[in-house]
Amino acid sequence: MSFAIKNLSVARSTTRWFRGLIAGVLLASTSGCADWAVQPTPIPAVVATTAPTLRPTVTPLLPDTPAPTLTPSRTLRPSLTPAPTSTPTATPTPTIPPRRPSSGELGVSVEIMSGLVISNTRVPTPASIVDLPEGAINVLLLGSDSRPGEKIGRTDTIIVASINPSQQYVTLLSIPRDLWVFIPGLNRFDRINTADLYGALYKIGKRGELLAETIRYNLGIPVNYYAFINFAGVEKIIDKLGGVDVLARCPLYDVFPDLPAGQNDIITDPVQLATVPTGTINIKTPGLYTLDGKHALWYARSRYSTSDFDRSRRQQTVLKAVWSKIKAEGLIAQLPNLWGDLTSLVTTNLSLNDVIYLASFGSQLDDNQIKLRAIDQLVITPFVTANGADVLLIQPDRMALVVDEAFTPPLSNVASQSTARVEVWNGSGVPDWDLLAVDRLTSQGFTVPGYTTADHAYTQTLIINYTSTNKGSRLNQLMRLFNVKQSQVIAQPDDNSPVAYRLIVGPDFDSCKPPAPPVAFPPTPAPTPTAQP
Repeated sequence: MSFAIKNLSVARSTTRWFRGLIAGVLLASTSGCADWAVQPTPIPAVVATTAPTLRPTVTPLLPDTPAPTLTPSRTLRPSLTPAPTSTPTATPTPTIPPRRPSSGELGVSVEIMSGLVISNTRVPTPASIVDLPEGAINVLLLGSDSRPGEKIGRTDTIIVASINPSQQYVTLLSIPRDLWVFIPGLNRFDRINTADLYGALYKIGKRGELLAETIRYNLGIPVNYYAFINFAGVEKIIDKLGGVDVLARCPLYDVFPDLPAGQNDIITDPVQLATVPTGTINIKTPGLYTLDGKHALWYARSRYSTSDFDRSRRQQTVLKAVWSKIKAEGLIAQLPNLWGDLTSLVTTNLSLNDVIYLASFGSQLDDNQIKLRAIDQLVITPFVTANGADVLLIQPDRMALVVDEAFTPPLSNVASQSTARVEVWNGSGVPDWDLLAVDRLTSQGFTVPGYTTADHAYTQTLIINYTSTNKGSRLNQLMRLFNVKQSQVIAQPDDNSPVAYRLIVGPDFDSCKPPAPPVAFPPTPAPTPTAQP
């Protein structure tokens, strides 16, 4: 194994949440699939210092340039002390907000594709378009399962990254690959991860466009841009970075074929499989691990002992880790030089200037300005199709609530900010559990000004409540996040306290259990009794 637990003496990053977004956008900032290429244009001599006009158009691909030499840093985590806030020389907010694409703007509307009918299927009513804040930019971050020798495969990682420069926040929404959706233009239902494959097979629009239209049609989320990276690309990029630090929320054990680079590791023949060398990913306890490219890829792909929802969360975690390493290495400023090295790994319609702007914007965000959300068991229903496929059906009413909440800006008024400040003490006796608690808090919009190890071990998780009023209180939400009972809350009113709460993490904290949903769903109505014969 080539990964090891990092101890608490190593310094930690204070901008952990945004890794996923810009890592995905950064990795997806280049194009390398010749089948989808347009005529290349030369790399500009000087990168523009004004914000690009982001609009849903296809940017010409750039030619390959010699790959630069990357020198990994010895320290994988920045300083424990939060870095002073500084205003980078980043480009300003776009002066011209992007247009919100309407049905068919990306070239794949139902009307345009209505001539291609795969099967006679009742066309469902499309979902209402999400009311995005003005200026929001939506990017699809996509991972493909295409293998050596294959030009395209199913899209097994689907994340919508919504960037809102004007209101200073980002949302990452993971979509499960087995979601059963209507694919417009094909007049058929299928798994969402087949949409891009069908688009290529039947030559419907450009790369990513049929999937973008499928997401808009079923979830009401318009998409401006897309970015693809295959499994081999993920491994290469992580190894170029010298490995990444991954915050594992759950134990994980899985076995993978360990074949030389370039060989297909999807093997179904039992006789052949018995002769293939294997490797393992073995994370015994939650915490911070350093993974090389191969083990990071296995960590993100594993489904043997967990669900696809856990897999989606691990994929976000790996992307966040990549972004953290990119920042630690200072590679954002080197993007023009790295462009050619990435073009063989990623396909996108973002330009280099677009990516530089988005990366600069992301470097200015705090953890609580990043929302990590997922379409999970709360809004879907397991279903078996007529041909025996296990898929996930959308519950429309619940789905609409979750999607709307995901794209709503975090609370920004002064009162909300003051009641969201939480300091964290690790009283569990287990290394890195303070990091896991911080990870959960910031994902729900809390601000964590500091975290440390407690002076002694505690027997259970406690919350110290320093607030003196219930107005604007977030105590109930905090209790739900960490499964804390009222008997575990200690009131110590202090109007001069710099934080609203202190969270003392005990050995009863279960980082593997997802936090309570941020949306309150209406109760399911009782079924109407049916008269018995």
